[in-house]
Amino acid sequence: MGAKLAAGSLKLCSWACLGFGDCVTVCKFNALTMDMEKGLPVADYSKCTGCRMCINGCPQNLYTGVTRGQKGAITLCANLSPNRQEVSKTCKTACIKCGLCVKNCPQRCINMDSHIPVIDWAKCNSCGICVEKCPAKVLKLIEKDIITA
Repeated sequence: MGAKLAAGSLKLCSWACLGFGDCVTVCKFNALTMDMEKGLPVADYSKCTGCRMCINGCPQNLYTGVTRGQKGAITLCANLSPNRQEVSKTCKTACIKCGLCVKNCPQRCINMDSHIPVIDWAKCNSCGICVEKCPAKVLKLIEKDIITA
């Protein structure tokens, strides 16, 4: 947390994972490890108990609680900046705020209120159209792209 406060972030995107492994440290079930090459945590979903310690331990608030067996789309970007040009300059994998996911979702379960796609999982039927239409590839299906990846 000190690195974020001192420098805004160590990475170009101030919304990104800081890479210090706070989430790994608080996980008592060894479900998270750090990929030292990428500086990002890697989840072993077979060990995850859903205790939510990683959610509480992440200074960037990057984790989302997902219950076992849950289906639906998830957003892999936390950049809340409304400035599309700024986002494109600082991150290769950020949501570009185009809104194509919102426009193409047949269930109307996605909104952009916080400048990133927010999915209402109660309405999402995992059709995958939002994932298919996302040019930045920041949307993934939990049951297909996340849990089994």
